[in-house]
Amino acid sequence: GGAAGARAALAAKQAGASVILAVKGELGVMGVRGAGATGSGTPRYLHMFSSMAKRFNIADEVESYYKRAIRAGLGIADRHMVRTLVDGALEAKKNMETWGLVLGSDNPENPGGIECNITPMPGLANMVRASHEINALQHTMVTDLLVEDNICKGVIAVHEENAEPVMIKAGAVILATGGCAQLFSFSFHPPCITGDGYAMG
Repeated sequence: GGAAGARAALAAKQAGASVILAVKGELGVMGVRGAGATGSGTPRYLHMFSSMAKRFNIADEVESYYKRAIRAGLGIADRHMVRTLVDGALEAKKNMETWGLVLGSDNPENPGGIECNITPMPGLANMVRASHEINALQHTMVTDLLVEDNICKGVIAVHEENAEPVMIKAGAVILATGGCAQLFSFSFHPPCITGDGYAMG
């Protein structure tokens, strides 16, 4: 039910698929709190590009962000994945702008720069709700994958309000369940980030 799940559901619908989105909580409410979470507790995602648009061109600014991300990772960041993130950020920002999801830069001197706060929710959730072709099953926790001959053919889920089991057969399954932050003693992620997708995968 977070940004990745909603985005995947929208992309699948646009590709012509019949889509079911199983959400552990409420669509648009439960999601990852990003590194840009404010002190007030308002969830938001932050593109951590530096405000260097006046001094560097875009390519140099992106390269600067790559180096900052590698340093911040203290040796454990996957360089290929960081490169993919950085190189794809500008295109992702453009896509989000077409959906009206970009709030703008925190830096008043650089309102048009690539540093910006992006709040995927509730914007993406509203797009899913507006689509009559996506069936969002709320309070439905997926517990296992249906696998036959090493091919995933759907999922088993439980409706959390009445404990009824649900079987969903599908031609393709996308796991978008967030990370596993609740496995650690200290975390600023919400309690729904429990590694469900990792365990099923």
